[in-house]
Amino acid sequence: MFHPNPANFALKELMPQEYIAKYGEGAIRFLNPLLLISLQQIRNRFGRMVILTSSQQQRSLRTLQFFINQEKPKGGDWQTRANKLYAESGSMHKFGNAFDATMLDTPLQKVHDYIAANPDEFPFIHFIECDITWLHVDVRNQPDITFWSPTRGTVKVVKQQPIDWSKLVKI
Repeated sequence: MFHPNPANFALKELMPQEYIAKYGEGAIRFLNPLLLISLQQIRNRFGRMVILTSSQQQRSLRTLQFFINQEKPKGGDWQTRANKLYAESGSMHKFGNAFDATMLDTPLQKVHDYIAANPDEFPFIHFIECDITWLHVDVRNQPDITFWSPTRGTVKVVKQQPIDWSKLVKI
């Protein structure tokens, strides 16, 4: 399986600590290799970024613990709320298909613009959230790249060449 360059990304940056404690280096298996390839591509093209996953802010794999940490301070029946939110979440983070990063070397809009102008350079990225202050990308199973805003909805859809999987594997 693909692992991003450890000189660029530490496992503790990508994975929740409880998964590292339980699975060690094998915790990386919970992240989609297409996401990890895309992460490394973005790092190679645009420079340094910070992902820094913690139990409060899980910026790659999002576990039940994330929802517990969001709900527990609110008191009351936080366990039921956290379990319900986790169960109902369709977030690509939950499935190891998304990451959030703060770009350090390249302005975020420049990253968005470049990917939109060169979509086939990033064949596995199919969703980018915009109108936020960090980079959110995911590798959901859909054609093209959807640029989506939490305030405006779908902003644009950028066409990509479909991946010819038969060139990679015998189907």
